Amino acid sequence: IPEGIYNGASFEKWRKTAEKDDSQILFFDPDALKQRDPDEVALETQYPDQLGLEGMRLALDYTFEPDNKQQDGVSIQVPVAGLQQINEHRLEWLVPGMLREKCIALIKNLPKQVRKNFVPIPDYVDQILPLLEPCDEPLTDHLAERLRRKTGLRIDPALWQSDTLEPHLKMLIQVVDAKGKVIGQSRNLAELLQQFSGHSVAEVRISGDDSFKRRGLTQWPADLELPEALEQEQQGIVLKAFPALVDRKTSVDVSLFDLQGEAQASHWPGVRRLLMLALPQQVKWIEKSLPGLNQTALLFNSLGKKEQFVQDLQLAVFDRVFKQSETDIPRSAAAFDALLNSQKERVGKEAEALLKISHEILKLNHEIHKRLKGKIPLALAFIYSDIRRQLEQLVYPGFLHRTGPEWLEALPRYLQGILIRLDKAGINRGRDQLWSQELADLWEKYQTKAEQLKQREGSADRLLPFRWMLEEYRISLFAQQLGTAMPVSAKRLDKLWSELT
Repeated sequence: IPEGIYNGASFEKWRKTAEKDDSQILFFDPDALKQRDPDEVALETQYPDQLGLEGMRLALDYTFEPDNKQQDGVSIQVPVAGLQQINEHRLEWLVPGMLREKCIALIKNLPKQVRKNFVPIPDYVDQILPLLEPCDEPLTDHLAERLRRKTGLRIDPALWQSDTLEPHLKMLIQVVDAKGKVIGQSRNLAELLQQFSGHSVAEVRISGDDSFKRRGLTQWPADLELPEALEQEQQGIVLKAFPALVDRKTSVDVSLFDLQGEAQASHWPGVRRLLMLALPQQVKWIEKSLPGLNQTALLFNSLGKKEQFVQDLQLAVFDRVFKQSETDIPRSAAAFDALLNSQKERVGKEAEALLKISHEILKLNHEIHKRLKGKIPLALAFIYSDIRRQLEQLVYPGFLHRTGPEWLEALPRYLQGILIRLDKAGINRGRDQLWSQELADLWEKYQTKAEQLKQREGSADRLLPFRWMLEEYRISLFAQQLGTAMPVSAKRLDKLWSELT
């Protein structure tokens, strides 16, 4: 039997062809065929019939058709309701029997000045292959780390060219319906997620309990307890859904989410809305009686209406008072009541403190915008444009509650850094433009990855340390005298990026 015949289906295709030419067929004693030798066992290990992903056992199929690039290689069958649970990085590892070829191809695709450090490539791959263990992290990250340990050379992640690999070196994802019929396929998971975005786990009624379909809640029901996740087995596959509260401004709903990150991002705003509904007098006091509110709201005029600022302030106050941590968020009536009763006396004090910080931030923002008005020298246009982009990312409608308490305290320092930069603009324009371009590239990298994570995981919050270290990096470049919250440099940013992604 020639290479490339991995299972019954591919064997059958070869057999039909071979029957036309008896010279291609060898005849065996049936008893000999019943004996399993080590090579047969090894074949099953190298080319398994199933792959375990997130509690699901998914069927694998192998096709050896080099002339049919659409089907060539290994395919995995995924139920439409379980598509959101797939980790795209795990699929990069294919199966053990195909990993060597893929690693060789990845290294061959590197630029010549990098590739030449790993010659002969097959020998390098053979040495590190036993150390590569399939996981939910990018194959290229692990491959790069093993090559670094052997040679001391670090490979820039941007140099890997996975997109140019031959199709058979990428997993073919076949989406199947409840009857096992293939209703879509692609080697790009993002394409399939978009194509089947309406087919959620929630739609297949993962739980018949109406507790997870409640609407219009204005208080936490005594009988409502939300688990972190719900599981249900369908056709031998474990499907997951994640319950969470959803903020509807005047009430909250209970909903099921396909992505855990999306559920986590939704749950706290829902809890916060119920806390605000439970403390209407405190909410009204912030709007009507908080000392100094009108003066600060005037500074917000260039960004939006007073009502927007007040709503943002209220949300931020409740965040500062009640959000103890990212993980310790109430999921039951008892936990909700305990949090409410233990912290509600702090609302007034925190509102006054937050308004003071807000006034300082908006005053500095107003001063910077005044400096940016008027005729700008052509030589400084690029620098001024970079500053405007930075301002838009720091101070905008909703910035108080979206920034978060830890980094909100740092905003005045970042804005002071901009003023210092404006004072020094023009002294060394070439250097300033070079740094501005570097920062623009880093910000674009962050935004691109954040969008990918939102689509794949439902939230990009794990990238926030990098986002705020970028602001500290700006201080280190343009306003060193203000000091940074942590040691920061281009190398530290690269290291943090590697850890977060």
